[in-house]
Amino acid sequence: MNNTPSKTEFDLLRDAAFDDLDATSDAQLLCELQEDGFDANSLAREMKQAMHDAVSAALRTKMTIARSAVQAKSKKSSPARIRPALEALKKIVQDTLRANPGVGLAFRNGTRQTDEDYITLYDDLMETGAIERGEDGV
Repeated sequence: MNNTPSKTEFDLLRDAAFDDLDATSDAQLLCELQEDGFDANSLAREMKQAMHDAVSAALRTKMTIARSAVQAKSKKSSPARIRPALEALKKIVQDTLRANPGVGLAFRNGTRQTDEDYITLYDDLMETGAIERGEDGV
C-alpha cells in the first residue's frame, strides 16, 4: 500500500499555504522572520539575486537554442564554397572592381589586400551578384 500523498493532495496543501500567506500582513511576516532569526533585507537581496540568476540562465538557454537553430539553418542553406585558384580569384576580383567602379574598396593600412582579404571580397562579391557563377569557371 502506497502512503505517498497524491499530486492533488500536494496541490491542495500548496493552495492552502498560499492562501495563508496572502492573509498574512507584511508586518506579521516581518515579525515572523525576525522571530525565526532571519534578516528581511538580506533575504530579499538573496531572493532578488536568485530570480535574476534564474532569468539569466533561462535567457542563456534560449540564446543557445536560437544560435544553434541559426547555425543549423546556415549550414543547410550555404553549400561548401568552391573557389578558383588564388591567382585566378584575384584576377576575377580585380576585373570586377575595374568593371564596376561603384564598388568601393578600402586597403588595409593604405597598402595592399592580403590573400584572405581577396578570398573574403570574392565571397562577398559572389553573394551580392557582382560576380556571377560560371564567370570564374566554377
